Amino acid sequence: MKKNPSNRGLPAALPHAAQLEQTFAAQARPMRLDDLLRVLRLPRRSKKNLLDLLENLADQGRLIRLPGGLWAQPQSLRTVIGRFSALRNGGGLVSPQRDPANGRAPSEIYIPPEATAGAWHQDTVRAALTPGNARGGTGRVLEVLERGLKEVPAHVRWRTGSRLLCSPADARLPVEFSVELPPNAAPPATGALVLLAPLEPLAADLWAARLLGDYGQEDTVDVQEALVKINHQAPRDFPPAALDEAAALPSGPTAQDLEGREDLRGLPLVTIDGADARDFDDAVQVSPRPGGGWLLRVAIADVSHYVRPRGRGAVGALDAEALARGTSWYFPRSVEPMLPPALCDG
Repeated sequence: MKKNPSNRGLPAALPHAAQLEQTFAAQARPMRLDDLLRVLRLPRRSKKNLLDLLENLADQGRLIRLPGGLWAQPQSLRTVIGRFSALRNGGGLVSPQRDPANGRAPSEIYIPPEATAGAWHQDTVRAALTPGNARGGTGRVLEVLERGLKEVPAHVRWRTGSRLLCSPADARLPVEFSVELPPNAAPPATGALVLLAPLEPLAADLWAARLLGDYGQEDTVDVQEALVKINHQAPRDFPPAALDEAAALPSGPTAQDLEGREDLRGLPLVTIDGADARDFDDAVQVSPRPGGGWLLRVAIADVSHYVRPRGRGAVGALDAEALARGTSWYFPRSVEPMLPPALCDG
């Protein structure tokens, strides 16, 4: 039978998106455009239309374009979950969590600028590794699992009525923020450092945000100190449960607290803390020993007597917060303590 000459030059019928995905699943390997033409038995004149279909599926996250012209399904690649660290070139590094199967974490994965999928610094992400890089190398972010930054310091660029446009103080964040001021709120000055809570995306590079604080111009020591705390995620406010547990404690040792202890309050203990110190947590006393020599006593505040873990008859909020903080954070003009003032001061 002769071919109908009227069909010559017409593009061949392309597979539906679902059929194309089934082809990738059946092949179980990344493929180039020429490989797909051969597997699907399409003529080369279909190459442009097939490429458009592949790019459309990639925009939907159903396919991934790999280096070297390869295409693959995300689920066919090895994926890891890890912390994204942004780089100033727009890309980043993913530090994978420890693999429970072999007890060790893969090497850091480099994410090119075009493969971040909108991830921010400190986000927890799921990333796919480029084939051939089982222990590290290059990959791409598939999805953001959790935003790492709950608060973002930013500068006010301009104000229109009750709306602000703010740019992150950290240039590695690839977005700007639109902030609606509360009614009757005093607007921050242009250039002021503000603290924002990201709310939702408005566009690829624009998020809505809520104003949390106005620090003013950042050329003062106090504002610089606040900025360091925010950027390094230093703990600040204690959760209400921890404050409530601390407020319920006695203002001083009770008779029950002294049971089983030796009372040494009559000794002339001294501290080496300065006159403006508030956390007197250790003291010393030296006395001669009979027959020669000296006895040095070091008295340490037994704060743990009041910080009880959950399950020992106490709420456990203080213990949980102390574990999360790990230590007190000292700064030139302030300190963010491990425990509330009721326990760390006085």
